[in-house]
Amino acid sequence: MRNQFFKYSLFFLLISIGLFFSLNKSTEKDLYVLPNNYSGWICVFYNSKNKTPIKKIKDNYSLFNIPENGILYTSSIDKDSISSHKEFFFRQKNKIIPAKNLKYGGGFYYQNNTENVSLFWVSSGNIKKDYKKYVELDFGKTPKDLCKGRWY
Repeated sequence: MRNQFFKYSLFFLLISIGLFFSLNKSTEKDLYVLPNNYSGWICVFYNSKNKTPIKKIKDNYSLFNIPENGILYTSSIDKDSISSHKEFFFRQKNKIIPAKNLKYGGGFYYQNNTENVSLFWVSSGNIKKDYKKYVELDFGKTPKDLCKGRWY
């Protein structure tokens, strides 16, 4: 009897833990629309005065329409958490296509009294070459240095 109670208790504990994590999982999703075949740093400056807010679209996606230089300024307040679900697309003339071969790597979040910046880098080509070009050479740079669009 005691053994059966233990099995049922363990079963319900595992179910409860699974439900807890599935219900508390972030439902926010980020959709990035990039210039065609873009490689380099993506920089999002939050809380920028007189700039367009990030649009919320279908299925709780936040739409980040990244300009040619990779730097987006938005009046939206920065997120409290980083979205674990990101999708990437390329702009090609008058259409948007999935960025199937895009790789994205490390980044960071920078904050001081006037700036809240989220940065990460992407590669649409040779990831080793792009890593050397955009990341390896950037050690010790500040977000403003990285976000100058100097790769164009």
